[in-house]
Formats: sequence, C-alpha cells, structure tokens
Amino acid sequence: MSTDEPSAQPSLPTDLDPLVKFLLARLDDDETAARSHMRGGGILPFESIGQAADHAARHGPLRVLREVAAKRSMVHMWLARSHMQRDRPGAGRPDVAAAMVVAMAAVFAEHPDFDSSWLGALGKPG
Repeated sequence: MSTDEPSAQPSLPTDLDPLVKFLLARLDDDETAARSHMRGGGILPFESIGQAADHAARHGPLRVLREVAAKRSMVHMWLARSHMQRDRPGAGRPDVAAAMVVAMAAVFAEHPDFDSSWLGALGKPG
C-alpha cells in the first residue's frame, strides 16, 4: 500500500489522528479493490458498449486510483501544513483544510470503524 507508516508522518492533533488513520486505511481499501478489479478483468453487464464505457469512465478502477491518489495527496498536504503551523499565531482558528479531511472521511460513514464524533470534531469552518 501507499500509506506511509504512522511514525513517518507528521504528528497530528490527538483528536484528528484516528480520523486520518481511518481515512488513509479506507483509501487503501479502495485502491486494493480497484487494482483487484483491474487484474480480474471484471465487467459488469450493460445494455451497450457506450453504457459500459461511460460507467468505466465514471466509476472504473483507473478513475478510482486517480481519486485515491488525489485524496491521499490532499491528506498529506494537510498533515504537512498542520505540522508546520501548529505553533503559529491563529492556530486555534477554524481550519477549512481540516474540515475537508473530515468531509472526505464522512464518505465512509457506514464503515464499522467510523466514529460519528469525528463529524463534529471541528465545528463549522469559518
């Protein structure tokens, strides 16, 4: 998997550490499923080649892999930024980027490891 070891990642505020680990694990799950689908050549039944192509463009494994890479990149950018700015003035202000990380994790709200308290951890972004 592409997820870095937690010890290699910048330290996080305690309340978001489990959420970020959860989100990166779900992205790993999505990546694994997409790669498995690509290796297996799985094809879903569609009425036309056009429908199959449209579905693959919207939900196919290549798109999933691009989305996983983009989301993982955003999480790591936030991790680096939060680590650098933790002790700077204004560190207590609402963090829109952190709220975006929470929003990305909310997509997986039905997962058994999802903690609904994460949704209110940051309040509303300013």
